[in-house]
Amino acid sequence: RARRLAEFKVRESEQFLIQLLEATPVGIFVVSADRKPFYANLLAQQMLGRGISPEAAAGQLEDIYQVYLAGTDQPYPSDRRPVLRALQGEKLMVEDMEIRRPDVTIPVQVWAAPIFDSDGRVGYSLAAFIDITERKRTEELLRELSLTDDLTGLRNRRGFMLVAEQQLAYGKRLGESLLVYLDLDGLKQINDNYGHEQGSAAIIKTAEIMRQTFRTSDIMARLGGDEFVVLAVGTTSGSEGLIARLQANLAKYNEQGHHAYQLRVSVGVEAVDSQSTATLEELLARADQRMYEQKRKNKEQLPGGLPGRHK
Repeated sequence: RARRLAEFKVRESEQFLIQLLEATPVGIFVVSADRKPFYANLLAQQMLGRGISPEAAAGQLEDIYQVYLAGTDQPYPSDRRPVLRALQGEKLMVEDMEIRRPDVTIPVQVWAAPIFDSDGRVGYSLAAFIDITERKRTEELLRELSLTDDLTGLRNRRGFMLVAEQQLAYGKRLGESLLVYLDLDGLKQINDNYGHEQGSAAIIKTAEIMRQTFRTSDIMARLGGDEFVVLAVGTTSGSEGLIARLQANLAKYNEQGHHAYQLRVSVGVEAVDSQSTATLEELLARADQRMYEQKRKNKEQLPGGLPGRHK
């Protein structure tokens, strides 16, 4: 009778443990010491896309459960799989693993630990994992926001400098590149005369016209305020052709008469060839100086620096 009571208590505790694991809001996967799948709660089965295969031979985990190194097509290395490392007595956490199924890829964070028997030997390993898709999306959004101008969607100064240095070196092997520095003329007057909402609209429209003018492979950015920059890598168009196309796109917009003011930009261009040793900061400074020379000429043509108005 005492033995039956003890067996009943064991079964009762096992049932309680199973209920506890099933209620846990994380995937739970347990492997026995002979590397065979032993238990997976319902959430783990849903995420993995399949249940337990107790008949699986040792070493078949990699074939049964498709997990990959995040961001690659490389299966997660066997010697790094948390559930197998836990069988060696390790406790660890990884967050560079993805579960792959035909319909979905799930990035996961995994914690693993050994489960010891009464003799102190590792009898099982337990891996607990959660879906971190939303966290990855948030991290990517934050990265984009840190490199992107929120008004125009172009790169900001930081985003431009990170990419342009590398592309500039690459462009030198392709031929001449052009660094184009642009300034939206009369933004202060637009803000003062028509309000900051119209000033923001003018900045947004300038960015749209830049996208129409330059190639999608060119690196475009708003440096701040009314200043923009483009690195046209390995371009076959001369600076005069680029500026003419930009001015034509501006004129086309102005002719449509959407606003009481006209969009005008001052432009400075610095050519970069394979022999150039100037840094990106030096090139920006030169193009900026050329732009200000053009801006002075524009102010002479439009007294007070006011944007031209439609009659």
